[in-house]
Amino acid sequence: MISSMISTGRSGIAIAMLSHCNNFRMSFQADSSINEEPEKVIQQLELAIEKLLELGKSRLEEENAGTRQRSTSLNEMSK
Repeated sequence: MISSMISTGRSGIAIAMLSHCNNFRMSFQADSSINEEPEKVIQQLELAIEKLLELGKSRLEEENAGTRQRSTSLNEMSK
């Protein structure tokens, strides 16, 4: 899968993110007067996305643990 975006108009920075099934693609374009090292921007975006994924996974695990505890408590009460 190839994804790209051509920015038109007066935008100096264009960031495109595409998620489909298990694929995630990111594209970054910037005028050289704004940013001459797009690789660094992509690296920072990737780090931020990884941190958000970790946070989401930990919150989901906490919610699942809470659901299991509530289920156990309800089962004990019904005995």
